[in-house]
Amino acid sequence: MQRLSIKIQENEFVLHGNGRAAGLRGCTRQPARRLPSGLCLEQLDLVLQGTASQTLSLITQLQTLLERVRLGHSAWLELQADGSSEIYQSRLYAGDFNWILGSVQPKGIGLRLELQRQDFWQLPWRELALTNSHGMAVTDGLQIDNRADSSGQNWCWIPAEQLQGDLPAPVRIQLHNDLNSLENLDRIIFGLGSGFTSPLPALEGELATSTLNFGAVVNANCQAGAYGLVQWNTPAAIRVLSWALPGVAFSGLAGKQLRPLVRLVNPAGLRPETWLSWKLYQGSLVFQSIAQQLSLERELQLLPMLCLPTLPNKEVPWRDLRLELIAHNRNPGTSHLAVDAVFLFFTDGWRQFAALEDGELAFGQTLIDQCDLQQPYIHLAQTQKNQHAYQVLGNGLWLLPGQEHVLQMLYDSGSSMPLSMSTHLQLEYQPRRRMLP
Repeated sequence: MQRLSIKIQENEFVLHGNGRAAGLRGCTRQPARRLPSGLCLEQLDLVLQGTASQTLSLITQLQTLLERVRLGHSAWLELQADGSSEIYQSRLYAGDFNWILGSVQPKGIGLRLELQRQDFWQLPWRELALTNSHGMAVTDGLQIDNRADSSGQNWCWIPAEQLQGDLPAPVRIQLHNDLNSLENLDRIIFGLGSGFTSPLPALEGELATSTLNFGAVVNANCQAGAYGLVQWNTPAAIRVLSWALPGVAFSGLAGKQLRPLVRLVNPAGLRPETWLSWKLYQGSLVFQSIAQQLSLERELQLLPMLCLPTLPNKEVPWRDLRLELIAHNRNPGTSHLAVDAVFLFFTDGWRQFAALEDGELAFGQTLIDQCDLQQPYIHLAQTQKNQHAYQVLGNGLWLLPGQEHVLQMLYDSGSSMPLSMSTHLQLEYQPRRRMLP
């Protein structure tokens, strides 16, 4: 242990190492112990050796610090393990001290300081290097597009070797709307996959198969330049589209959940009360989702979750799967569905932002979200002020040390999902460790 201190804002009380208060001879850490509350009990044995005035001053400083902790001031225990290591912090929530019985002796008086802190240590926030087709190991803002075809990439890769620590680490997002001056971001969706270097390919609507009245429609404003249009005329639930999924791409996802996001063409023209659900086959039927009603107001829509089967022998490749889209409209008459593409998002981490009234991310603004805090906010570059603008859903983005990660993203602008929309993304993370020497 090189240095140990308690820090509240600019005030620091050094327990061990350079800057130690006069009259404090030494400090010994006892083995930390987890508490039922989920916090950790840090026990420190202090040796006081000085004049009566120095001892009184030390006790007064300690008592003042602990009272500030009790009153809710942000307090940290800071530890530097050796001269070459970085300074780790652990948030303090309570503390107390007592004399160690029988310690009054010429070598010094013993004082036991007991601190309740977070059950981990953390380093300061640090930049993440992001990679996709627009750049490699970019830290100052990587371009993320609103599509996943030959014209753009809506994801980035985070390599494992840059992740320190031994605990899941929170991520801080900075999303800059600085590439398209005509578009505001209304809804933003992130999906994180752990253990992958690339996402699953998008399911193109025009490449689906169907036994109904179906065709591919060329449209330059669509992903991959076309969409699939299917029509049916029955009030019963019916399979409208299906895709073949290569088993080799899914065998590493046994037991995982995927969240499909669909881009529809002309949703306002949908027949009201159209419901969609999934059936997944791997030889036989392995999963059937709930049904979800489509909105007539948005091109980008979340569809029901997909649960992949759990199979043993990860080394043995899966046979191919078949994914069927089931549609149901109880009203008599002809229904139709125009599907541009279905994006399969990982769900190891999830963050979904919905703009409050007048709260969209406008050109020149930055959305900042720290997943271990409750509310995201927008930073206004012109005035250097912050404002609350979004409500958020999801457990946030947490990175696992030793794992590759893929981060996927899509956004819309009100009712439309403009494929020409792009942003710049910066990420930071905060390494965490359970124990330090």
